[in-house]
Amino acid sequence: MSTTIDERYAYRPGLIFLSKHAGLMLSLWEPKYHTYSDGSREMTEPAGFAEFDLGLQTNTEFVPEDEDGNPVTTAPVMGMENYHSMPNVWADIRGGAFDLDAVADHYGWDDEQKSIAARKMLRLALDPKIAYLTLYEPKPPTPPWPTYDSLQNYLEIAKLADDLGLLDEALFYEMYTKKRKGVLEALHARKADHEAEEALTAE
Repeated sequence: MSTTIDERYAYRPGLIFLSKHAGLMLSLWEPKYHTYSDGSREMTEPAGFAEFDLGLQTNTEFVPEDEDGNPVTTAPVMGMENYHSMPNVWADIRGGAFDLDAVADHYGWDDEQKSIAARKMLRLALDPKIAYLTLYEPKPPTPPWPTYDSLQNYLEIAKLADDLGLLDEALFYEMYTKKRKGVLEALHARKADHEAEEALTAE
């Protein structure tokens, strides 16, 4: 089934756009005003902007990289301070990121405003003539071990992840792919047990 034009530009959770220019700001919609009988006006809705310097959601687990493998971020980027490929030095700034969900949460945008923002940003990002703006499309994570996807029993998955020393890797993969409640709970339980043991040992 082919994708329609409307579907290509429709809002969906997790839309992130990258810019080659740090601090880029694009207008999404004009402010709205109420005009009183005496001719005076009062703004009822502020203008909307795509701001590339607000950073990403604090639970984002990646740092976008350019073709040379260098981080593409704006500084400081929320939630990335301890990411393995992002040192706590903000000397090398390469462009910016616009996390639509993060900005919508920040400004309290409703569903209609998010839809307008997505439509405008996707039209720009998917236009081959536009070189300064791209849609970030992360590569799917790889399973923590080859047979992970063939396993169904959540207790077996958690035990094997524990035995292999891959609890964190299994949690990351499960959260960003299958999102099975039982598997996540079992993995978290085993991780909590290890943390409790470590705390007792340290006393």
